[in-house]
Amino acid sequence: MIETYLRAPLQKRVIDPIAKCLCISPTILTLSAVAFALLGLGMFFLQATFLGLLFFALSGLLDVFDGSVARLHHKTSALGTVLDLTLDRVVEVTMIFSLLQQGEGRGYYCIWMLSSMYVCVASFFSVTLYDACKKASPHNKSFAYSPGVIERAETFIFFFLMILFKSQFVPLAIAYTILTLFTACVRLFEFKRSLLSAA
Repeated sequence: MIETYLRAPLQKRVIDPIAKCLCISPTILTLSAVAFALLGLGMFFLQATFLGLLFFALSGLLDVFDGSVARLHHKTSALGTVLDLTLDRVVEVTMIFSLLQQGEGRGYYCIWMLSSMYVCVASFFSVTLYDACKKASPHNKSFAYSPGVIERAETFIFFFLMILFKSQFVPLAIAYTILTLFTACVRLFEFKRSLLSAA
C-alpha cells in the first residue's frame, strides 16, 4: 500500500536520478540484496540486533534500485524479472527466521506469517499471470501489478516493529498475518470484479 501511493513521486524525484548514476548490473544489485539479508540473519543468530536491522535495511534499499537500474540502462530481461521476484521471497523467509531468533514461543506465529505470505504471493502471481498481456516498456514494470494493503514496504515496517518492540510481537504477528491474508482476498476480489466488468 505504501509503495502504491509513494512510489511514483519517489521514483521520479529520488530513485530514477540515483539509478541513472549507478553503473552496476541489476542482477548484482538483486544478488547483493539477498546477501545483505543473509548477513542480517547471521547477525540475529549472533544477537547483534542493530547490525541485523541495518543489513536488512540495505537489502530493502538495493531491492528498490535493481529494477529501476535495469529499466533506465535498458538491461531488462525475463531472467532478471524472475530472479528478482523469486529472490524477494528468499529475503522475506530470512526475515521470518530472524524473528524466530528473537525469543521462544514464536514458532506457530512465524508459521502463520509465512503461510499468509505464501497465500498472498500465490494470489499475486495468479492475477499477474492472467494479466500478462500488459507489454513491458522502459517506464513500466514488465508485469502487471496488483496493489494491496500489505506489500514489501509494509512487511519491512512490521518486521522492524516486531524486532524493536519484542513485547508486542504476538499482536503485531497476528495483525501482519490478517492483513496479508486480507491483501490476498482483495486481489482475488478485484480480479473477479475486473472479469465481470469485461464480460
